[in-house]
Amino acid sequence: MARALALALLFAAWPVDAGQDVYIKLAGQGRGAALLPLGLPPFIAENPLRIRDVMIARQVGEVVRSDLMFSRYFLVLEAGPYFDGANGSAIVSDWRKQGASWLLLAKASSSESHLNISATLIEANSGAVVFKRDYRQQVSALRLACHRLSDDVVKAVTGKNGIAQTQIAFSNDHTGHKEIYMMDYDGANLRE
Repeated sequence: MARALALALLFAAWPVDAGQDVYIKLAGQGRGAALLPLGLPPFIAENPLRIRDVMIARQVGEVVRSDLMFSRYFLVLEAGPYFDGANGSAIVSDWRKQGASWLLLAKASSSESHLNISATLIEANSGAVVFKRDYRQQVSALRLACHRLSDDVVKAVTGKNGIAQTQIAFSNDHTGHKEIYMMDYDGANLRE
């Protein structure tokens, strides 16, 4: 991705006759490639009695789901056995019967200023744990922790780097002055 961006910038700076068209082709997963079936039960709160943790778990699940779908590597399966925090190994075979080759389980918790996401990626055919990681971040940077988790899943399953942590920078002059903005790869978290 970085190589393609560098080439695009190089070609954009290259002098071109006004009547000449320039085409840049970016190669990627494409429509013909088979998607990898990933079981994604709802993420749960470490303490289901804490409403804040329940809301954070839901938000984390939504961001990770979007990231994985946007990567275009995965067919995200959501209809399957519920993860209760203790039944991870018991539900793997049921998710496999639903067609999942991979299973991502996660719990979220928070304090006043920090959140923790405990995630486990399981290869469903063997039941082997591919990784088990904790993502600790300030609550204000929840999306960053989600993007890191998503990129780790992409890397573990495909061997390729994910793009969820990518930032886009651009200029705008809607105020009459040129200003530089940044945002997440998916258009969220716009900032000047």
